[in-house]
Amino acid sequence: MAPSGLLVTGASFAAFRGLHWGLQLLPTPGSAAQDRWKWRNICVSLVHSLLTGVGALLGLSLYPQMAADPIHGHPPWALVLVAISVGYFLADGADMLWNQTLGQAWELLCHHLVVVSCLSTAILSDHYVGFSVVSLLLELNSTCLHLRKLLLLSRQAPSLAFSVTSWATLATLALFRLVPLGWMSLWLIRQHHQEG
Repeated sequence: MAPSGLLVTGASFAAFRGLHWGLQLLPTPGSAAQDRWKWRNICVSLVHSLLTGVGALLGLSLYPQMAADPIHGHPPWALVLVAISVGYFLADGADMLWNQTLGQAWELLCHHLVVVSCLSTAILSDHYVGFSVVSLLLELNSTCLHLRKLLLLSRQAPSLAFSVTSWATLATLALFRLVPLGWMSLWLIRQHHQEG
C-alpha cells in the first residue's frame, strides 16, 4: 500500500477496534444482554456503514468524475474513504476470529477477504478508486440491515421503527445495492468488449 493508504488503514483498524472496546463500557439493552458481543459488533458495523455509505454518496454527488472515469478519476479523499473501509473489514475480521469459532465466522471472513483484496488493490495501484467508491454505496443498504438487526436483538420487531426500517431496507436494496452492482457489472462488460 502507498504509505498514506497504509497509515489510514492502520488508523481505521485501531479506531474500529477502539470503538468496539469502548462499547463494552456502555450498557447493552436488556433484551440484547444475552449476546453482548453481537450487539457491539453490529453497532460498530453500523458506524462503518453510515460513514462509508454517506461518504460515497456525497463523494459521487460532488465529484461525478469518479463514475465517469472509475479507473483514474478520483480526488485524494476518495482513497482515504476506501482505506477507512479496508481498516474496518480487517478490524471486523479480527473481532470475529477472536469471538467466534471459524465455523461460525467463515462465510463473513471469506466476504471480508474478498473485499479487502479488491479495495486494497485500488489503494496499492491508485487505480479503480472511483470504482471502489461506487461499491461503497452498498453500505447504505447495510446501514438499514444493521439497524434492523439491532431492533431484532432488542426485541423491537413489532414496532413502527421496525416497520420503517424494514421498508427502508427494501428501498435501499434496490437503489443502493442492485443499481450500483448492475452499473458495475455493465461497466465491466463494456470494458471487456472495448479491449476485446
